Amino acid sequence: MNLRFSACVLGCALFVVGCGPSGPELYSVKGEVKYDSQPLATGDIIFEPTDSEGAASGGAITQGKYSIKALPGKYKVKINASREIPGKMIPGPSGGEIAAREDYIPAKFNTKTELTAEVDSEPENTINFEMAK
Repeated sequence: MNLRFSACVLGCALFVVGCGPSGPELYSVKGEVKYDSQPLATGDIIFEPTDSEGAASGGAITQGKYSIKALPGKYKVKINASREIPGKMIPGPSGGEIAAREDYIPAKFNTKTELTAEVDSEPENTINFEMAK
């Protein structure tokens, strides 16, 4: 009886997921991120809509490249990255010590961002960012 009930619930769930509205179309956004003329090794990028109708999108930056999906529209862009502070340790979450980290990207590129971007209704959008110290 439990197996039949589980199969029925799973079937109903698949039906609802498979037949529901797919939502607004997202478009591919990719590009390169450089800091001080060098590809940003690792970090995060967030596209926040400038109006109240959009939705934020974001993802990881790896070896100076990112790739996300976003709705068409205008965005302010935040880029974050941190690095270890050589020789500085802090208490770890499960005891012991871990290397301390610092955010090194200036606020004008994240908390007080001056970066903007516009995502078009195109299959591929390429938006590069070059940040100076």
